[in-house]
Amino acid sequence: MMKIIKIFKSKKHNVCKVSIEENIYVLKEYSNKHSFIKEYDILNFLASKHLNVPEILANDGNQLYLDYIKGMNFLDYFTELEIRLSEGYEDFLNRFADFHRVLYQALREYKKDTILGDMNFRNYIIMGKRISRIDFEDCTVGAIETDIGKMAAFALTYDPSFTIWKKKFSRKLTDIFSDKLNLSKEKIITAMEKELDDIRIRRKW
Repeated sequence: MMKIIKIFKSKKHNVCKVSIEENIYVLKEYSNKHSFIKEYDILNFLASKHLNVPEILANDGNQLYLDYIKGMNFLDYFTELEIRLSEGYEDFLNRFADFHRVLYQALREYKKDTILGDMNFRNYIIMGKRISRIDFEDCTVGAIETDIGKMAAFALTYDPSFTIWKKKFSRKLTDIFSDKLNLSKEKIITAMEKELDDIRIRRKW
C-alpha cells in the first residue's frame, strides 16, 4: 500500500515522496507524455555515466518511481548560508562548478549543445560534499552561459532579493563558473541581465 509522505512544490507535474512497504521513493506524475519521455531518456543516460542523478526504479504510464535522495535542496542550503552571512562558500562553489562541468559533458554526449534550461535551486540536492541534480525535463539546446546566467539571476532574486550578501555570492558564482567551465563571463552577465528582466516581468516588479 502506498502512503504519501510529502508533496513537493511543482508548477507542471505532481511530485510527491511516498512510502511503499516501508521503502521511500519519489513518485513523479507527468502532465504530458513528451516531458515523461525526455526525462526518462536523459535520466537513464546520465545514470549509465554514473552521475549523481535519481535512479529510475519503475515506470507506469506517465509516472516515474525514482530513488529518494536524502539531503538538503540547494535553495534551503543557500538560505542557511545567507542567514549565517557565511563567507566560506568558495569551496562549495568550486565543487558545484566541477559537478556542472561533468554534467554538461555528459549532456552534450547525449545530444549536441544540450543545457539544463531550468536552474531553480530546488533542482539540486546537497548531501555533505556530494551534489545531485534531480530535474531534467526542461533540458534544451543552447549555450551553457545561458544556464549559469539564470543561476546567477536566481541567486540575486530569492527572497529577500538583491541583498549585499546575495550580490557577493552571485559575483563569486559567475567568476568560478566562467573559470572552471571555460565560459565567457560577458555572456554569463548578459544572460543574467536578460533573466532579471524576465523575472521582473513575471513578478510584475
